Amino acid sequence: MSGTDNELKRPSEQQRLDSWKEIGAYFGRDERTVKRWERERGLPVHRVPGSGRGRVYAYTNELADWLTAAGSEASATGEEAPAQPVAEEFAAKPPASNGNGTSTEAQSDSTWDPGPRPASSVTLTPAIPFPLSADSSARVAEVAHRLALVQKTSRPEAVAEPQKDPGVPPASEAAPQRPSIRGQVVVACIVAVIVCVGVVWRAHEHQQAAVHAQLAAQAAAAQQSSAANAQAENLYLQGKFFWQQRTPDSLTKAVDLFTQAIVHDPQYAPAYAGLAECYELLREFSNMADSEAFPRALSAAQQAVQLNPNLAQGHAALAFALFYWNWDTKRAMDEFATALRLDPNAAQTHHWYATSLMSLGDGKNALLQIDEARRLDPGSRAILADKGWILGEMGDYAEARSVLEPVVQAAPEFFSGHNYLAWVAFRQGDGPTFAREYRTSGVLIHDASREDIARTVEAAYRPGASPAENVVAMQKALDERTRTFYKQGKGEPTAMAEVLLRQGDVDGAFRRLDDGFARRDSGIRYLLMNPEWKPYQKDPRFVAVQRKLGVE
Repeated sequence: MSGTDNELKRPSEQQRLDSWKEIGAYFGRDERTVKRWERERGLPVHRVPGSGRGRVYAYTNELADWLTAAGSEASATGEEAPAQPVAEEFAAKPPASNGNGTSTEAQSDSTWDPGPRPASSVTLTPAIPFPLSADSSARVAEVAHRLALVQKTSRPEAVAEPQKDPGVPPASEAAPQRPSIRGQVVVACIVAVIVCVGVVWRAHEHQQAAVHAQLAAQAAAAQQSSAANAQAENLYLQGKFFWQQRTPDSLTKAVDLFTQAIVHDPQYAPAYAGLAECYELLREFSNMADSEAFPRALSAAQQAVQLNPNLAQGHAALAFALFYWNWDTKRAMDEFATALRLDPNAAQTHHWYATSLMSLGDGKNALLQIDEARRLDPGSRAILADKGWILGEMGDYAEARSVLEPVVQAAPEFFSGHNYLAWVAFRQGDGPTFAREYRTSGVLIHDASREDIARTVEAAYRPGASPAENVVAMQKALDERTRTFYKQGKGEPTAMAEVLLRQGDVDGAFRRLDDGFARRDSGIRYLLMNPEWKPYQKDPRFVAVQRKLGVE
């Protein structure tokens, strides 16, 4: 087997250099120098068989062995030894110009020796004033090792002028000596770059750690918030179920559930809206006074809108409180419009908007809105009952009764059906039906005064009289009862104002309305739909009433 074959089968861990350029780069020299070394000093270079002298290759271990032998021989003879090889990226390169205007390309065949170094030479591995990661420390150690090689190979054994190599070109072509300070500056710059990179890298690591910690904290908070939201939503949905029943007990239960939802998640806006809706109905379906219910409803609705301005339910609840408690018609209508814009398919918003329009005396549009609410939620007994109420207030008693009687039969525990049917029957002169339904409504909301009113109407009813005669008789009996109770400090001013109006005391009726405004009587809100006040709508005193209600 030939020597070439043996050399081609070197172990895989040896590095093979496949051109004069790579061999020169290994020593930090140009191609002319290593070619001269191969020709004059026996540099171990191999040639590809059949390629003449053009294709060459070399093994780094053989070059290292040659370099060691060349160094020993140079020490014995006093000749200059070739420099130790360094990695190409850390090799000390001569500058493009030697400072005298002469291009270094013409001197590329010469060796750059930075010259002897003084004892105060810069340290190649300075202390780095910050902790480095394992990867960063390894990089710094590797670079420091390579720089040590540079320092070692560039430091001559003696300050004396080196002997001339016979193979070196004439002195005019030789590279001039470089001052030692230049080599030190190069090394110092490289170390400074390493230190700066380390600082930046360490800062990046700290920043990444801080970001990861922040993201982890946010993820944990989001997980907790998600769990809280899920629990709050579950409590809210349970509350809505009980709210839909519209009984004193179910509304009280709904208040408790909505409150628990808020405790689990104080930022959950629907729970505040649900709480507002509960208080807005408790004043109607229980003995809770308006003065207690409405301020709580208003506060909860405002909180819901503040937490989520896009929550239609919150705007609808706020509109209800503004309309029936603040008597701020314009703002209430604006809030209803906002709620419908945010959710045009919210049956409850159409429902409450319809009843508000009826309170303003706009029966036509009220009927349109209640029909839309019924279309969106056909199973709601509250919507159906309020449609019967609107029809009754518009004077269509027969149609109203045909709507309300099925509600009462299907939901005997539902207060509104009995209450509305009672007053429709009263206007038809049907005393017995009024007494039965009104008495039942009192039992459902625990209001004993309704039993007394039912007995008053029963006593005034005459079976043989016409419906119109019975209406007059029953109304007269109720008016007397209202007057008596009002003298005792009981009853509402608006109810007394209507009694005085029927008896012809218009001035007294308007004075009672003033009392109603002062005492925040809830009956004030229904004046505009009462046909008994229609003849006085142009009276300056009634115009003032409309202005107080926000109606021009």
